Amino acid sequence: MSRKLLLSLLTIAVGALLAPAGAAAAPWTCEASVVRGTIGPAPAMEPVTANKDGASCLTQSAGGALPAGLPGGATGSLLFARTRAEGDASAPASQRVSAEAGLADLRVPLLPGLPGLPIPSVAPVNVPGFGTIDLNPAIRAVSDPQGDLLGLRAVTARVTGQCSGGSPSLSGSSSVGNLTVLGVDLATDRAISRTITIDSRSIDPSTLDPALLAPAGVDLAAFSAAIRPVLDALPPIAIPEAVASVRVTPAAQIRRGDTLTQRALSIQVSIAGQSLLNLVGGEATVGGDGVGCGQGVAAQALRCQTRRLVLIDVVRRGRRVRLLGAASRAFAGRRVAIHFTDTGRRVARPRVGQDGLFRATAPLPRRGIRRTNRARYEARLGRERSLRLKLARRLRVTAIRQRGRNVAISGRISRPLGKPIQQVVVTRRVSCGRVEVVKRFKPRRNGRFRVTLQGAKQRQVATFRFRTRVRYRVGNPRLFRTFTLPQYVDIG
Repeated sequence: MSRKLLLSLLTIAVGALLAPAGAAAAPWTCEASVVRGTIGPAPAMEPVTANKDGASCLTQSAGGALPAGLPGGATGSLLFARTRAEGDASAPASQRVSAEAGLADLRVPLLPGLPGLPIPSVAPVNVPGFGTIDLNPAIRAVSDPQGDLLGLRAVTARVTGQCSGGSPSLSGSSSVGNLTVLGVDLATDRAISRTITIDSRSIDPSTLDPALLAPAGVDLAAFSAAIRPVLDALPPIAIPEAVASVRVTPAAQIRRGDTLTQRALSIQVSIAGQSLLNLVGGEATVGGDGVGCGQGVAAQALRCQTRRLVLIDVVRRGRRVRLLGAASRAFAGRRVAIHFTDTGRRVARPRVGQDGLFRATAPLPRRGIRRTNRARYEARLGRERSLRLKLARRLRVTAIRQRGRNVAISGRISRPLGKPIQQVVVTRRVSCGRVEVVKRFKPRRNGRFRVTLQGAKQRQVATFRFRTRVRYRVGNPRLFRTFTLPQYVDIG
């Protein structure tokens, strides 16, 4: 082997070692918790969880009854925390994951020693023959609060996640059957803040049990005879009322990026600024940050053309224009310039993700040209150019939702419709040169439609397109064809 060839091979090998590896798709994450928080001054608790702080979503379950010895004497029954990951973990884009938690019953009794609860105190009394006696232990024994601080029933929280339309699709739900705080039933269908009064009352000292007051080793009969006149002479001992502040937040959803947390119920109870209880009942979380949902969509969008840069969708959303595109994986990390062709101005500069997709929003064009052929957008990256996509289309898809192995697609046809109203034909791409008709239907009179399409037995990215015929304007019976852009959907 020549020296020159050897040096060339070494250069290639070193280059391969130093070249950055393609970023692997991150895994889904999930976790579930039945109840967590604090009761009184005790440390925070979270006794029943599934896949807590897991680096990836795994199938786990826990439950039964609450363990003994929890703060505040809390008890519960039929608790469950479950996480589930269906599909190949090495291909997160094909997985379906979920987390759920709930309970049938949770009870926290109103025990003595909780901060903020009023505790009466009286001065020691002198009992002839027995000296000074402290009445406070006996008074506290009979003044201890009764009943439950919290009662909670039939709680569930659930979140599911899967790839749809090139990005993580997350949905959450929760429910609460019944909630009582300090014996008062509270609504669970809305957030509330209110006060609950723990009524004042008094203690008759003559009813105190001498056995609770007698010093150790004394004759109880003699002590009882000596202290009874002392207790009878004391005035009633007042226990002042207390006002508890209660805040309840049901069915809270917290989104951070592509992570969704569903909380069935959050509740805080305090007296005089001191916390009696701060709990979350039923919490489920699923995260899809970094999951390569768009890899299949980007590949499908580029599959049947020589271009390495395409715009997939251009659609108005409120006062903005939303743009979605795909580029060759070789362009990952580079920025794409989106130009509004009527003015030639660059209106967005998104970065190509590791999944090959790029997303951006741009200002809405001025009213006079929004619905004309002049309102078009083009993506540019180096020498690559996409097709120039029009903003206004007579036939457009407005929502795509997966339902198991099927997909529900909603859309709208702008008026005037054909006379009579024309069928909408849905095709699916079988190969680069062949499509098949998978559905025919008629829209409603207002042009709106919703159709369910069957998915394949194995997960894949399907390419659908809708077409129909409409009139150009009212009074002109002539019909012409209109199409949606290709719709790339992860279904399976």
